[in-house]
Parts: sequence; C-alpha cells; structure tokens
Amino acid sequence: MTTRLLVVDLAATSKNWALTPEGARRIAAEAPPGWTIHMVEAATSSDGDGPPRPSDEVLEAVRGAEVYFGFGIPRVLLLAAPNLRWVHSAAAGVGTALHPEMLASAVAFTNSAGVHAIPMAEYVVAGVLHFLRGLDYAADQQHRTEWNKTPFVRLDSVLASRRTRAELGLSALRAQSRDAADGPIMKDNWIGGRQDDRDVRAQS
Repeated sequence: MTTRLLVVDLAATSKNWALTPEGARRIAAEAPPGWTIHMVEAATSSDGDGPPRPSDEVLEAVRGAEVYFGFGIPRVLLLAAPNLRWVHSAAAGVGTALHPEMLASAVAFTNSAGVHAIPMAEYVVAGVLHFLRGLDYAADQQHRTEWNKTPFVRLDSVLASRRTRAELGLSALRAQSRDAADGPIMKDNWIGGRQDDRDVRAQS
C-alpha cells in the first residue's frame, strides 16, 4: 500500500515555540491510517513567519509530502514539493509565505490565527496596571534614588482619569478572557487554496 507523507518541521530554536515530545506523540496518534510522519530534527526558526532558508533535511523530506506543518513556507520549499496539498503554519503571520507561486497554486494554506491573543492581552493588562497604580512615578523616583510620597498623595485625581480610560479598554479584554476560558484560542484559519482540499486531513 502506498503511504502518504506528512512532514512536521517544528524544531524551533526558540524552546517556547518548539514542538514538544507530547505534541509529536499527539500528531502521530491522530494521523489517519496510511500516513507516514516525518518529524524533522534539523533546527528551524519561528521568528516572524518562518525562516528564509529551510534546512537540507526538510528540503529532502518534503519532496514526496502531501502535507507540511512548519512556520510559514519559504518559496524554495514549496517549489521542492510538487505533491503538496496542504500547508499549515504554526505562526500567525503569513507575509513571506504569500509569494506568487503559493498564490497561483492549489495548495491549501492555513495559519494559527489568534496564537498571540492571550500574551497580547496579558501585556495590555500589565500596562494598564502599571499606570493605574502609578508605577511610572515610582520608577522615576527609583532612577533618582529618592522616595517622595507627595506625588502619590495627590495621585487620586490623576488616577481617576486613568481609571476611566482603563475601564474602556478592559471590556474588550474581558471578552477575550471568556473566549480563552471556553477553549483553545488558536484557530485553523483558512488563507488560500481550494476549500474542497480540506479533506486531505482525513483521507486514508
């Protein structure tokens, strides 16, 4: 029986982005019958929407692949994979992957839209609390190696206006928090390719 090939190219140099052993086991367990999985061991980059130059290992492995999981897909990698039907990027950005050859192809291309949503919300909350609690005043005094409570005594009027602006922004964050509580924020976002090619994921 002819096997079909999925190439997983997620050995990111940044450990926060690299596929974990548990993640690799889950991919292997979910693969339909008749599929072979090549887990690329060569390091890749998760910066932006992927590396400008793929590794020699993935260039060789992808030649017979129907499905590729990576961080974007460089032009040279797409050209090396004549049988490719679906690319899924673990990144949210797609800028460098939308080269003319990808746009002209029938390859289905999805990305991980929303993967940064929770960290972005956390940074916003941190910024709101920084100014809402007057930490900018405290940091300024720290740089001058002084402690003067006078700005904090009269800070109530300043904080009141800051609090109003913060409340306007936090309503959107509450909605985001509810979405995160309901389930994974990462979505399989359809970028291009024929919609009827989605069945490549389940065919055996």
